[in-house]
Amino acid sequence: MKNNKNKSAVWRAALAALLGMALFFACNGEGHGKGSREAGKMPLAEYKEDAKANLTAYVEALEPGDYSDENWAAIESIANTGKKNIGTAADKQGVDSALAAAKDEIGLIDKEQKEINELAEYKENAKANLTAYIEALDANDYSGENWSAIEEIANTGKENIDTAADKQGVDSALAAAKNEIGLICIKQKEADELAEYKEDAKANLTAYVESLEQDGYSEENWALLQAAFITGKTAIDEAANKTEVDAALNAAVLEIHLVDYEGRDFVLSISVEETRVKYGEDFVADIRLINKSGEDVEIAFGYTNEPHFSGAIWLFWPHIEGYGFFSIPYDAEPGKANFLTIINNGYDSTEFVIGRLGMPMISNPLAKGNHKLKFRAIFSLNWGAENRQEIKIWSNTVMITVQ
Repeated sequence: MKNNKNKSAVWRAALAALLGMALFFACNGEGHGKGSREAGKMPLAEYKEDAKANLTAYVEALEPGDYSDENWAAIESIANTGKKNIGTAADKQGVDSALAAAKDEIGLIDKEQKEINELAEYKENAKANLTAYIEALDANDYSGENWSAIEEIANTGKENIDTAADKQGVDSALAAAKNEIGLICIKQKEADELAEYKEDAKANLTAYVESLEQDGYSEENWALLQAAFITGKTAIDEAANKTEVDAALNAAVLEIHLVDYEGRDFVLSISVEETRVKYGEDFVADIRLINKSGEDVEIAFGYTNEPHFSGAIWLFWPHIEGYGFFSIPYDAEPGKANFLTIINNGYDSTEFVIGRLGMPMISNPLAKGNHKLKFRAIFSLNWGAENRQEIKIWSNTVMITVQ
């Protein structure tokens, strides 16, 4: 009897253990299934409302300003149609499909329109850039024909920008227009500058010839002088650059000087070319009076009160365009001559510091920019009042650039 009791106790314990394990697994399985059923068994109507709210939030996250009115209306129409499709869906899978389809369709419109808007804005900026480039130019720097060509290039460039398929095409059209305009700019400005330089050189040569007295030359020598003058102007016109212009001018001046004029065969030159100085600084010029007469020459110069000479006579007068002449002080008594002897093929050299030579330079330094400088020499081969012969010679012109 005791053994039966023990067996019953063992079976009861085993059964309790089995029941406990069954309860454990049953509870765990029921809990997991209950959570799944709560998510999966959301009523279809509630599931549809949740999907429509999702679609509404998607549309509200977009920016109407990124779209044209027509395309924004299309997005709203797609959203409304999507909500209707969600509402008529037979099951949750149909709801999900309707929501995804509406979002995909709206997404395509969004992507396409943003790229179009960005490209359109990029094109407008490029055309504004080209317009600003043109406006920065000075029409006066160009001939009428070349300025018209620039405007035509600009218009064509804008058309090419408008028809470009992408930003790379826009950049290429803008760069091509600028490069083409730039070539005209460089060519025309250089040509204009050289033409102006030639006119200045010819005017300088003309002024020099006009300062000469025909009576001082024989008929034959005057014809030689005029021939040298014409040849000089032709050489200046045919010069390819400023260096050749200077060489042609100097050669003409020398040729004219070598024409016999009762022993007056001199060449006046400045030994510096274009010079750059800072604002307020002095400019140093080295002046040479060269004797090419074939013999030594004695030149008289000085200070006189005689009316014929209108006050002071100096050997050199510097002249800067826009500022006028400057006096060069030196020790000389009125009515008395200083004499300068220049041997044949020799020269007299004088250094001048422009900026300290009298008014208005003392109070007003040379303004920034380019200034034309030349010298005039006034002297006499005879000092006596009765047979004095006043001689004036202009030098070549050099450019002072004040920075």
